[in-house]
Amino acid sequence: MATFSSSRSEVSPPPMPGFPSLNNTFGALLLGCFAGLIMYGILVQQAYQYFRVYSDDQRINKVFVISILAVDTLRNIVFMHLCYTYLVSDYFKPLALLRGIWSIRVQGVMNASTVLICQSFFARRAYILSTKHRVAVALSVILMLTTLGFAIAGTVIAFKPEVDTFALYERYYWINSVALGTAVAADSLTAGTLIVYLFRNRTRYAKTNAILYTLILYTINTGLLTGIVNALAIVLAVIMPDTMIWLAIEFVGFRLYANSVLAVLNSRRSLREAADRLGINRPTDLELGLRSAQKPDTDECIQSGSGGTPSKPTLVGWPSDTVIDISV
Repeated sequence: MATFSSSRSEVSPPPMPGFPSLNNTFGALLLGCFAGLIMYGILVQQAYQYFRVYSDDQRINKVFVISILAVDTLRNIVFMHLCYTYLVSDYFKPLALLRGIWSIRVQGVMNASTVLICQSFFARRAYILSTKHRVAVALSVILMLTTLGFAIAGTVIAFKPEVDTFALYERYYWINSVALGTAVAADSLTAGTLIVYLFRNRTRYAKTNAILYTLILYTINTGLLTGIVNALAIVLAVIMPDTMIWLAIEFVGFRLYANSVLAVLNSRRSLREAADRLGINRPTDLELGLRSAQKPDTDECIQSGSGGTPSKPTLVGWPSDTVIDISV
């Protein structure tokens, strides 16, 4: 019995060598992939609802939705390939984990493509609303193209043979940070333009202002959320460059752009119903059209607390009674 125990001890395998923890690198990417797939499911549901409810919508909006859905689907496929390759195919290959594969090298371009499509949608809204803010819209477009340019530059560098490991690419992380920063700036500028325009078109009528404040709050919430997430990714890329937490957050942050566009398009029905309940007229040619009424209604003045006498005309006509279109 003692001999048997001795022979067993002689053939026992040596202890496995220790491997570095993957919690803050590929583990973070895996969690980002899980979160992205959840948000992708929400996006698909939003797209289904859009085509079911707004089947007769403008062609340009349908092009935006189809483009966003196509790019986001491709991004999911590429990101799943990334996670599967590193965590399954290259299992127990530590040296393979040090090198970047094609699916991680193209992430910058794919993220920038999402920003370009989604921000173009919001820039178009701001462009339609007012000619006074088209300089800001043009600057926002320039920032979008700058984001795409830095993303392309980072991708080209990542595919160079002399930059085939993550350690060698670390000195180029600033390119990703600049791309993220310009994306946040474009988002803030577009959202700020919409907010300023809606705020300046407030009226003395409580019903109309209720809809305007809803639109302002919604614009702030969507722009603020994407800005916070992307700003967090920038900070983590600077202070923790040897991890991939920032890349996982970046993946989720750019996914928010796609969901915000579909949320805006699908919210028009509820906003239109709210406008109808409040008795607010709305045109049919612009997405958020604002125009002046010919003359305020006496009942509206009474309900808004301005008295039973219609307002006096100003130097440019009757006080602006904002008319909101949420049909496009």
